Amino acid sequence: MPKGQKRNASVEDIIKLEKLDSLKSTPEKRYKYQNEEFYGDEGMPEIKPSTSRGRKKSNSISAASVDNDDDENSGSRLAVPPKVMYSFCEGLLKKSESANLKLEQKSGLTDLTKLIEPNEEILQNSLKPKDVQLLFRTLYNDSVSLRNVRLNEALIRVKDYMKEGKSVTRHPKFPHAPPTSYQVFVKRFNKTSFTITPELLAKYKDKNDPDTKSSEEDAKEASQKYVNQLQKFLDESQDELLEPHIKYVEDIIKRTLKHLSTAKPKPKKETKSPTKMTAYDFFKVTKKEKWIDLPEEEREKKLRKRFDKLTDEQREIFESLASNS
Repeated sequence: MPKGQKRNASVEDIIKLEKLDSLKSTPEKRYKYQNEEFYGDEGMPEIKPSTSRGRKKSNSISAASVDNDDDENSGSRLAVPPKVMYSFCEGLLKKSESANLKLEQKSGLTDLTKLIEPNEEILQNSLKPKDVQLLFRTLYNDSVSLRNVRLNEALIRVKDYMKEGKSVTRHPKFPHAPPTSYQVFVKRFNKTSFTITPELLAKYKDKNDPDTKSSEEDAKEASQKYVNQLQKFLDESQDELLEPHIKYVEDIIKRTLKHLSTAKPKPKKETKSPTKMTAYDFFKVTKKEKWIDLPEEEREKKLRKRFDKLTDEQREIFESLASNS
């Protein structure tokens, strides 16, 4: 096709335009972004920029959602009739019941092409599985926009999300996760994961390298501080949390302490076996900055009293660590 000549849009064009959405936020900008290397000799499909003043309306052939109050123009055109995607979703839900796909346990980001083959209507419309995946995600984003959701449904969804354990990380006082040893190492040399050189990467992989060792120690110290912060967060904010939130935080503490215990270097062989840590010992590790100004005997009494007041779930964390140590 001669250079500059426009052509009808195909499914491949839709996919390309969807990939450009993250770079070019409006149809007008995508129209100007005529990259021959991206589209090849065929040229870019014709997308006329909007000439209306005020709010801009999209004439894009992509499935991207458009913020528009006009119900008749509330979204851009699809590559297939709505009935095709309706049938696809309905078919997948029906197959889930018979094939035990356990969709309720999967994230919305799950690759749909691994769960079901395209139905007959999709094949007739020349859609590949990856095209269906892209259309599904774009349509989902449009379907859950506040414009398209009833207020009672929105309230229920937010309420259900706030009930999930992971939503506790949105709490204003929730501690920030500690950096990994790799992140500490990269920052030490004023680099990022994208700019680190092969030489520095090889240096990090050398566990005997002084900078690597120092980074690992800094990361362990940050993880220990994180455990203390999480425990303090539980102590001070427990009345503001739901049971799933508390369990989520306790699980983080348990995993972090387990990682710290396994990350310790193996001691040299001794004639006497090392003393096995008790649940109370692990608890004391999380409180090593507590009441340090008190005499040792008085501090020990306070720690023991606090340990005895732990809930069964909290005590189980430390008992599990003790049994595995």
